[in-house]
Amino acid sequence: MKVLRGKQTIRSFCIWRRIAILSVLLSMALVGTFSPVSAQDLPATASLIVKMVSGLTPQEQSAVISANGGTETSSTQVLRLHV
Repeated sequence: MKVLRGKQTIRSFCIWRRIAILSVLLSMALVGTFSPVSAQDLPATASLIVKMVSGLTPQEQSAVISANGGTETSSTQVLRLHV
């Protein structure tokens, strides 16, 4: 095996670095091109975690969520968290 020195080592390193960068860019482009999810497929809704203050009844908690346009899907009563 031949040991490279000086300008040959730097030139060889630059070539390998360019190849690595190009391969990363190419793979990123291919993943973006063949991605099955598009912006049109994303849902128009979002999930939020809401922490209620202590002392509210379950009816008051439901009223707060529905008054702000939400729909409760799950909750953790001990921590007063609602999704």
